[in-house]
Amino acid sequence: MSLAIATLSVATTATAQDLPPVLDHYPDCQYDTISSASVKKKFVIKSGSIDRESEQRAIREAIFELRQQAQNAQAYGVILTGWSNHVARWSNVLEDVREGGRLDNHKPELEVFGDLIGHCDGAMRFSNRVTPINQYGQQQMALGGIHGLKKTIVFNVEPGNPRYQPTLAHSIVDFDRGAYGAKLGMTMSQIEQVYGTPSLRFAMTKDTVLLSYGRRQWLVFNNDQLVEITTENRWFSSDLVNHIPFDERFDDDQWQLWGTVSNNTAFDQLKSKIDKKMDADDHSVVIQDGDQQLTLWLTGVVENNNQISRKVTGYTLSQQHVEQTKLALNPNQINAVISNHFNQQTETELESQHVEDFAIGEIWVSKTAKMLLFDDHVTVLLKGKSVDKLYFLEHVFSDQWQPRDQPWSFLRVSQGQSMEDAIAILGDDAFAEEDSIELMADNYSKELYFYDGKLIAAEVTIY
Repeated sequence: MSLAIATLSVATTATAQDLPPVLDHYPDCQYDTISSASVKKKFVIKSGSIDRESEQRAIREAIFELRQQAQNAQAYGVILTGWSNHVARWSNVLEDVREGGRLDNHKPELEVFGDLIGHCDGAMRFSNRVTPINQYGQQQMALGGIHGLKKTIVFNVEPGNPRYQPTLAHSIVDFDRGAYGAKLGMTMSQIEQVYGTPSLRFAMTKDTVLLSYGRRQWLVFNNDQLVEITTENRWFSSDLVNHIPFDERFDDDQWQLWGTVSNNTAFDQLKSKIDKKMDADDHSVVIQDGDQQLTLWLTGVVENNNQISRKVTGYTLSQQHVEQTKLALNPNQINAVISNHFNQQTETELESQHVEDFAIGEIWVSKTAKMLLFDDHVTVLLKGKSVDKLYFLEHVFSDQWQPRDQPWSFLRVSQGQSMEDAIAILGDDAFAEEDSIELMADNYSKELYFYDGKLIAAEVTIY
């Protein structure tokens, strides 16, 4: 089971920018909590299992409504305090539906909680104390006071420019107009003029590069030529995708195939809407035009009448015969570099090339922060010129795309260890809970996450 590091987001439209913000830090002043609020949102079950994209969209919509509530209450902003769902209760949904139960009885629903806070008595100032969930929806560690601040590992990384997100020309997808104005054959610089700054940039090989805009628009380039545009992520695990900021322009799935077929169009309606030859199977519909190919992806959806119908839920516009790339990874290089730096107990600055030389991709986080990708487990969050966090994930890449490499290891603990072994190694400084261990050191804190008694992931915050 993957560690679910849920990533929320705030909308990036002009309307959303006018709403009160979601706060990353508590105000450092006297302020009032106007009220506590929560928003419930339903999401769908597809083929008897949780649709994670629908779940994330519901979370995003709930946050947007909390910000609207804050505006109505004349609040300064929102502090997200948590969210919950009922995933564990739905493991038997498909079996129940097949045995005659009704989908409505399961009521798939999540709830997002927040405090609506007022203005400071004077100028708004912010403390170092982080809120439970930041504006990007990442859970933030709050392990008490700062211990020591003896050392900061510094990298010569300049803050990035504000992310450029131009208004899209249209939301049409077809052979002539491409997808949202991006056409096959364009260069990366041309795409960035049309789409703006990508959320993720990833070098699969020296000739093949992957860009994402949010979590529902992925572009593949070969020799700087666009060869594929798709809504479907086949490269990364959900652990990693949950760190990618949303891009509302694409994540709302407002695309229109030829202006007639939209998201969730029933398969039975396609022939009346598209006057083209189609080759179909249970999972996809393929339409070809010269050297271009448009694939419509189908998903079985359980309707309220308990019937499963096929609907269009995504697309891939590509050149025919796009080669599928595999990675050649060098695991554990980056954490070996940083572990060695810790073990030497040196105050010497660790320069950027010591890290960036090993990076194979980066994710935009904010105008001053980015996340670097290194192998199937390790990512590093840079804020300004400093390393802020190390994430050791169960997997960065999807299992159908990248063969599994060796488990991760860092500072005496490694993936797959039992909780008992980890506690014995870390000693009395470790604080154990039901499925996690916290450890505070002078220059870092570490939180280990366990599933079924085995260590699967970790988050290291560097001071």
